[in-house]
Amino acid sequence: AFSPDGRWLAFISDRSDTRQLYRLSLEGGEAEALTSGTEGVTAFAWSPDGTRIAYTMTDPVTPEMKARTEQYGEYTHEDHDARRAQLHVLDITTKATRALTSGAFVVGAFDWSPDNTRIAFDHRVSSDAGQSGTADISLVDVTTGAVTALVTQAGPDSNPKWSPDGRQIAFQSAMAKSFYFFENGALAVVNANGGTPESLTARFDETPSLVAWTTSGIFFGASQRTWSYLYRLDPGSRQTAMHRVREDWIGQNFAVTPSGAHMAFVASGA
Repeated sequence: AFSPDGRWLAFISDRSDTRQLYRLSLEGGEAEALTSGTEGVTAFAWSPDGTRIAYTMTDPVTPEMKARTEQYGEYTHEDHDARRAQLHVLDITTKATRALTSGAFVVGAFDWSPDNTRIAFDHRVSSDAGQSGTADISLVDVTTGAVTALVTQAGPDSNPKWSPDGRQIAFQSAMAKSFYFFENGALAVVNANGGTPESLTARFDETPSLVAWTTSGIFFGASQRTWSYLYRLDPGSRQTAMHRVREDWIGQNFAVTPSGAHMAFVASGA
């Protein structure tokens, strides 16, 4: 991921024993290690001002698991060796890191607020696929580490994205449907200071995958019959516009500029 000023490229690499975070100057030179934890980094995001990087990292093994490995060798006790993943923050200048969250949950997707003060993140009871329905969304204050619950309705709510003005947060939601595991999902929005979530895609007959909230609207990817396209949603009118290279096209892994004027993607045919 590019730094906000475009001077650096941050990336995750397993060139050491674990997956760590590095940055590389676009002027050249060797990559610089930014983290050196005993566990691997799983995801990261630059702060909008480029001074910090938030990242998720798996919790270390417990003393009991370490003792067992030393005695018997490595193996996994399924559904019992649950290890959490927490949110951390790195100061680019000092290289100091600290944990932002802790608790009996696994942090998934996360997004910085435009003013650099808070991070919205989704979290679930465990990484077990059977626990996907427990996903909720909370906010953490980057300075104090105080966590505030934001979306706690039934069913999975995930992948939060801040509005450009920092007043609202969009996210993927089951909207408390009992049979969410086979019904269409939705894109929803909630006030950043709390409130009742509201669906934005009730008239869209597919499951949308949230990409970004830009100054020109909310972008999401979705299947359409056997194809897959990018869409732009007007959060005010709830109208959607399709963007595609051609009709028989499978677009995915979309990245959209902050203005929504350009996108990058991976695409394929049948």
